[in-house]
Amino acid sequence: MSKFFRYSLRIVLLLFVLLLLAYFIVLHTQQGARWIISYFQPSTLKITTIEGTLASELKLIDVTYNDTRALVQAKQINYKIKDIEWLSKKLVVETLTVEKMEVELLKSQSESIPSSPFEGMSLPLEVEINSIKINEISINSKQNIEKLNQVNLAIYAKEHTVKILNLSIDHQNLLLEGSASLELLSNLPFKLTTSWSAHYENNNLDGLGEVNGDITQISLNQAVNSTKGVMTCLLYTSDA
Repeated sequence: MSKFFRYSLRIVLLLFVLLLLAYFIVLHTQQGARWIISYFQPSTLKITTIEGTLASELKLIDVTYNDTRALVQAKQINYKIKDIEWLSKKLVVETLTVEKMEVELLKSQSESIPSSPFEGMSLPLEVEINSIKINEISINSKQNIEKLNQVNLAIYAKEHTVKILNLSIDHQNLLLEGSASLELLSNLPFKLTTSWSAHYENNNLDGLGEVNGDITQISLNQAVNSTKGVMTCLLYTSDA
């Protein structure tokens, strides 16, 4: 009996060592990062170069996502992890930076085919991203091209709640700041609180308010102030 116990103990210790080795290789080596990303990488996502490790700093170069609705390209994506708390299932990312993102909206050939309804979801991990910065964004469609200088935000997500904090969007003569929350329920209820300022034809505008709703309706409430002394309250509700 003692002999069987010794053999069992050796097997358990060997499995434990192998698990520790796999953990180290996946999170702390560049080859492990490349393997795990390639394993979970969908066919619609292509990454030319992967540098760094999952547990510290990671750099993705020439990233392309292509499906029937959009073509998204990024020159470089960098992220730096701060902490992984396995027991509490929490991931903390210090910074996530995207350089030169181009989004081309494509006309889907399956637009007439209704998609299956979203049933809601609960996140398996608590995720905290302290800083997300996207530099030089171009959104192309057949009608026009929109360019954003920079987008900054932070994200906290747990279970079915996603919170967007410290949101800042710099779009030519418009600067928008705010915060938002989204519930990952079947009707995707959301709330966006904004304050913004704009400069147009020697006239400065600024405003604040809220946008809230879900996939069935949107409500807009904004107070606008002009340098010419005009104050306007805009209330708008629309069914999606």
